[in-house]
Amino acid sequence: MKYKTGLHESDEGYSVSVPGVPGCWSQGKTEAEALDNIKDAIREYLAVVDERLVHQHGGATSVVDTGWNEASRSGGRFIGPMPELIHQRVLPR
Repeated sequence: MKYKTGLHESDEGYSVSVPGVPGCWSQGKTEAEALDNIKDAIREYLAVVDERLVHQHGGATSVVDTGWNEASRSGGRFIGPMPELIHQRVLPR
């Protein structure tokens, strides 16, 4: 999945945020370092969201790829709780 980021240069280096992932920020001395760091921050953020969903809802979580691509500007990715019965139906066999 690709995320749009906001990259801001400062006296200390670069800070980067992800508008599609509220509260997800990182930084680095260089632009490349900041972008590498935000990849880790996004992965960690999504892992915590997944853990909380399972804990709060007691169901399985699933990622549904609906074929997002920049050319068509459609589709997307869904991350959320899903009852086990529905989860079994959407898993590839």
